[in-house]
Amino acid sequence: MSVTNATYSNPSQLLQRNETLFQGKNILVAGNIDDSYPVHLQSLAHNSTFCFNDYRHFIAVDEQLTTSTSIFTDNYQGTDTFDLVADLYPKS
Repeated sequence: MSVTNATYSNPSQLLQRNETLFQGKNILVAGNIDDSYPVHLQSLAHNSTFCFNDYRHFIAVDEQLTTSTSIFTDNYQGTDTFDLVADLYPKS
């Protein structure tokens, strides 16, 4: 598992504890991540796509995702094939 010095939100910490699942995979992360964890996650995956349905979260990391696809949508219609899909739901 990769270790970073950043402090992440609870959903990102859950993903961080399972980083070995993402290494070298084509991944789709659907849901709003409210910190910079996607920037770190893109370095683990072979290919990564992030779908945000809240514009605040999308715009906060969109320009930082240099090797990933970042999409603002609530209805992803892509034709890519993924090895792993992480669908994030808020607890409340």
